[in-house]
Amino acid sequence: MQCYCLLVDIVGIQRYVFGSNKLKENLGASYLLEEVYREYLKGALKAVFAGDLDESYLDLWKTKPEYSAIEDDKPFEIAYIGGGNAMLFFSKEEIAQALLREWTRQLLVYAPGLSISAAIEAFDTSRFDESKGHIFESLARNKNSYAPVTVLLRHGITAECAHSGYSMDVYSESEGRYVSSVINAKLEAANKAKGKIHKLFKEDICDDHCFTDNLGNLGQKEGEDNHIAIVHIDGNSMADRFASQGSLRALREFSKSVHNATVNAVRAMIKAITDHRQMLLGFLDREGFQREGVKEVLPFRPIIIGGDDITFVSEGRLGIWLAEQFLRAFEQQPVSDNKPLDASAGVVITKSKYPFYRGYRLSEELCRSAKKGRRAHQGGSWIDFHIAFGGISGSLEEIRDTQYNVAQGSLIMRPYCLRFDKKEHDFETLKQNAKTLSTLPNNKIKQMREVLSLGKDQTEIFVKEVTARGEGHKIPEIAGRNFRQSLFENAKTPYFDMIELMEFYPAIKKEVGV
Repeated sequence: MQCYCLLVDIVGIQRYVFGSNKLKENLGASYLLEEVYREYLKGALKAVFAGDLDESYLDLWKTKPEYSAIEDDKPFEIAYIGGGNAMLFFSKEEIAQALLREWTRQLLVYAPGLSISAAIEAFDTSRFDESKGHIFESLARNKNSYAPVTVLLRHGITAECAHSGYSMDVYSESEGRYVSSVINAKLEAANKAKGKIHKLFKEDICDDHCFTDNLGNLGQKEGEDNHIAIVHIDGNSMADRFASQGSLRALREFSKSVHNATVNAVRAMIKAITDHRQMLLGFLDREGFQREGVKEVLPFRPIIIGGDDITFVSEGRLGIWLAEQFLRAFEQQPVSDNKPLDASAGVVITKSKYPFYRGYRLSEELCRSAKKGRRAHQGGSWIDFHIAFGGISGSLEEIRDTQYNVAQGSLIMRPYCLRFDKKEHDFETLKQNAKTLSTLPNNKIKQMREVLSLGKDQTEIFVKEVTARGEGHKIPEIAGRNFRQSLFENAKTPYFDMIELMEFYPAIKKEVGV
């Protein structure tokens, strides 16, 4: 059947959500993103259809994926929402254009600063795959050719908002001062975001736990050199799998099942925290997690839960462990195309007060590095991490070129695969070897960290000193390799990764609970 298709994509999500160092603003921005395809779409449809809107049609794409309203002579239907996109079908082109005008007007009012790109084209539902390809090409062209202005321009006589750089034109009751309309919208949305996340995971967190909106309440100890982890996880090859869905029904079912897989993996993370509570508290050297009122605060907070991706923050020492819990749970989730899922994770551990956006950008680069490892070794869920004891300067490539290359080669073997037959890139092997290495005296571990940056003679002397002390002073090895001889092989060493993981992974030094 011939109809007209409106395809919408949100642009610049990362800068919009993570442009602030205040978690509350990040959460409010994330909530506004979700409202684009929910309340603001509903409001625009009501305006276009003059209040004569059957709201049951808004969820038909999820509840009855086999049903096509547009083929049933209805004026519109939501084809699907997923992967950051929304596709809608209309019986007439002018209805599609009217909706786009009203939709973007509402975004200017309720979500200033948020940008979308769109394309409208004739669409043949009987040639779904071909028509879908054409409109995505149009969307890409439009995205590259036009950058809309979505915030009122600044005036020379208006003070500048410190958080956003826009004009301070709205008085914020919660802040007690003037802020920009962009920041005010995010702050007003933050409370709704908190209510939504607690409602979504109500059965998982029960009545005695909660999520926090404060980066300082994730479990760090006040007064210590505390860190947070910023974790970005993205499904592998998902764009290809979305593109391979050859019918509208298949696309709807796949989009819904992938979203459910992500949400269920978050539920598994919450269960892992509650199941291993005592082990985690022992590792963090705390008697209990922090509290807000009578409730105990979970040591992580989801910021974005998308179709196949998630970004969350956590207590710094739990970031790698939590990313692993998500990846393992995500792999177990069923999806409609009956193919296995896997994902890649980037974990950056940085000081709590370090600029959040820089940390997030590095977590994205780490995620891309993990995906690169997956492509090189053909499959699996991969994880890469970076621990910043100071600031973050430059790209991931620049950081690793300047800070992790020494006389004998590279100090790191990252990224790692959760299940891998080549043991030098196997995350389980890394954990077990880190546990073995942790049995060495602290002064020997510290000495190893130092000699790794020196020449071959010094590393060989260190190995001889340690092995001469007997079986109780054992340097771990990787099967089929010979790292133990001089700590390096083929200009790489796994021992620096082991040393860093010891400080930032639960149950390596403490033989409890996992």
